[in-house]
Amino acid sequence: MAVPNQAYTLSNGFGQIQNREFTEIPGQPNTSRADEALTSDWAPHWIKRAISRLERIAALPQNWDSYGALTIASENIKVVIEALMGLCSAGTPEPSIVPTPSGGVQIEWHTNGIDLEIEVVRPTQIEVLFEDHKNGNEWEGSVSYDLRHLKTLIEDLSAEENPA
Repeated sequence: MAVPNQAYTLSNGFGQIQNREFTEIPGQPNTSRADEALTSDWAPHWIKRAISRLERIAALPQNWDSYGALTIASENIKVVIEALMGLCSAGTPEPSIVPTPSGGVQIEWHTNGIDLEIEVVRPTQIEVLFEDHKNGNEWEGSVSYDLRHLKTLIEDLSAEENPA
């Protein structure tokens, strides 16, 4: 079983995005990372619900909010799946996943005094807002393919959920 402990970027072999499609896992033809995640010990208990939610979001029509919202870009859905599988572990709390009117997807955690919001605007632009209300730490910014900073933020959130 492959464990994604080195999966910090969207292009390091953990479900690479090439030509806006996922590549297969090396040595495991006809298997996607999503299939692997659904059966792996490292996967969060909520991953099936998250993928189901993303499928519903992907099916939203143009103007789904009656205010002119765009359809959700399939490329953004793929990036969210990759991010969830590459950044979350079995101990990560379940996020809320919502569409954005501009065709993006936002992943949110609001737990134990920590707010973390990750918006996939497009595959190369991910906006992040992090606030730890207990110690006053805050961070807001954009990331693209290098998701190491997000990995650290999610680990902090998970540690708060599962104290040692």
